[in-house]
Amino acid sequence: SLATEKMRIRKEARAKGLIGEEGVGQLLEELADEFGLIVLHDLSMPGTSANIDHVLIQKKAVFVIDAKNYEGRVNIKKDSKGIMQLYVGGTKRTLLAVKLKSYSQRIEKYLKAEGIAVKVVPLLAFYKASFHPDSKYEIDGVMVNVSGIKNELMRFAVKNGSEIDQDQIADLILKEFPLKN
Repeated sequence: SLATEKMRIRKEARAKGLIGEEGVGQLLEELADEFGLIVLHDLSMPGTSANIDHVLIQKKAVFVIDAKNYEGRVNIKKDSKGIMQLYVGGTKRTLLAVKLKSYSQRIEKYLKAEGIAVKVVPLLAFYKASFHPDSKYEIDGVMVNVSGIKNELMRFAVKNGSEIDQDQIADLILKEFPLKN
């Protein structure tokens, strides 16, 4: 039946997505070990059924990371109306960036209310993706791992500004955005 086929497709998509989340998560764990960072995985977004795949806390920024395991070339470019769009395999996927930006803004607003002024960077991480050589690196303030996750992290590590207490930030984030069950 059509319902059974739709369930099968959704199950396959979830399994594929999980591979991407785990792959990006493993890379983040390696970077955390190498550079003394804190990484949190699979956090809840209160009031919704959504989750935050990963949060990586470095000394000068917090990265909210959405891992994707999509096929096809990733490209950020202007559409026929001159509006920047995110495409994956020729399909417009700009809403991924919109959703991630809203999650990042929610975390940044919460931290600010707790007296923590820190840059919160939304990062779309495409697992084992290929990128168009002329692709932009960001769309509407959302970074995309066109040049690799490590390079994005390093860009913020060298920025001027005071360092944050990574453990304090992790505790605050886990208080408001607990691990998903």
